[in-house]
Amino acid sequence: MYNREKGKDGGWNMMDSFKRLLNAICDEEEQMRAERLLDEIYVNLLMNHLRRKQQKDRLLLLIDDALDQKNQHAFLEYTTILQKMDS
Repeated sequence: MYNREKGKDGGWNMMDSFKRLLNAICDEEEQMRAERLLDEIYVNLLMNHLRRKQQKDRLLLLIDDALDQKNQHAFLEYTTILQKMDS
C-alpha cells in the first residue's frame, strides 16, 4: 500500500514520500557502513592484541632459554625488548 501523505497544498505528495524513503535507506546504509567500520576496528584491535601477546610469549621463552644457557647478553637483550613493550 502507498503511504499517502499530505503535501503543502493539502494533496498527496509523492516526492516527499520518496525523499523520506531515500533518507531511510541512506540512514540504513550509513548505519551499515558505521557497523562495518566498527567491526574492522575491533578486528584490528584484536589482531594487534594477539600479535603482541604472541611476541611477549616468544620473548619469555627466549629469556628462559638465555637463563638456561647462562647467556647474559641474550638475557639482557630480550628483557630490554620486553620492558620496552610493556612501557
